[in-house]
Amino acid sequence: MKNLEKEANRFLDILVAGDVNAVRDIWHPDGTLEFPFSPKGAWSVEGRDNIVDYFEDAFKRKTPEKFESQSALLMADGEHLFMEFKGYLENNKNEKYTNDYCVLFQFKDDKLFKFREFYNTLIREKYEGQ
Repeated sequence: MKNLEKEANRFLDILVAGDVNAVRDIWHPDGTLEFPFSPKGAWSVEGRDNIVDYFEDAFKRKTPEKFESQSALLMADGEHLFMEFKGYLENNKNEKYTNDYCVLFQFKDDKLFKFREFYNTLIREKYEGQ
């Protein structure tokens, strides 16, 4: 099993790079991206191809400039990692903003299998209109 904290940070680096091909490479084919507390209600993206499409569209609306990890906790099962981090982003109106994130990562077969994201919904709604 890979170092999960390193893999989680690698995924965040992929987002900063805006590299859609690397998004495809890191995700498990049956992966799930979950937003349980989004401003418009809970929703998810199922399957690697749909997740890639989601990020391809998201990169048109916002550019992550960097993510700063604040803490990470490996769960006892060795497949889950809980991470807190701060994101520095810019939207397509050239407005810079930050948001705080808590994410539960799950890895399966050395691939990202689940990304359950919690964030400040008021900031996301203000700067991203979601």
